[in-house]
Amino acid sequence: MSIETKINVGGTPVAVIRGGSGAPLLVLHDELGYPGWMTWCRELAKTREVIIPLQPAFGVTPKLDWIRTYRDVAGFYAGMIREQGWGPIDVVGFSAGGYIAAELAASSTELVSKLEAVMRDGVLPVEGSALEADTLRLSINASKLAAGSYSARLRLSTWQGAN
Repeated sequence: MSIETKINVGGTPVAVIRGGSGAPLLVLHDELGYPGWMTWCRELAKTREVIIPLQPAFGVTPKLDWIRTYRDVAGFYAGMIREQGWGPIDVVGFSAGGYIAAELAASSTELVSKLEAVMRDGVLPVEGSALEADTLRLSINASKLAAGSYSARLRLSTWQGAN
């Protein structure tokens, strides 16, 4: 069972779907928006508090003119995590939410414990070319990223909806 609540982030009302109990898990939806409380949400909610904020311009969360890129949305979520006292928190992101989650983990490592990002290709190695996978699952322990433990540093390509 889930409930929709509203929180304030920097003066912006944000709709948040919550359910379950246990360690909090922040779930970032894809570019199509929140699909509803799915079977996987119910399963995760058996052991975790699932927190799904509706991104700016989705549902009743208003559009913010200053948000233009995934990095901007990640900055918005960093503020949300700080203001709500959720950090460090585990984060799961799907598609566009995966890119946002990866940006969040890369820019605010102190706020993200673990990251699971399921998304199309677009994560690039620092040197070389794009990964040639149709779908990429990126799993990172953010504390290791902050400590520089990963031998291959990653940089995100700036995906702007181009094919």
